[in-house]
Amino acid sequence: MNAHNTKKPAPPDAKALKAWDAIMRIARDHCLIVSAYGGVATLATPEAQRSHGVRAQVLRAHGRTEAEEVSHE
Repeated sequence: MNAHNTKKPAPPDAKALKAWDAIMRIARDHCLIVSAYGGVATLATPEAQRSHGVRAQVLRAHGRTEAEEVSHE
């Protein structure tokens, strides 16, 4: 059997949920969550949020303001 065809099993649900919680904590701390509901989340970089015109809305949802070092050229 070719090593490239060997599939790794998925992690147990408890381990995956722990990873999800860590990922979402990091995303929340960095205002990357555009929307989330029922275990599904849409994440976007600040640049992508700005280019789609949702950065201000995302920051309000996170109770934050734009960083001073960001230039709005």
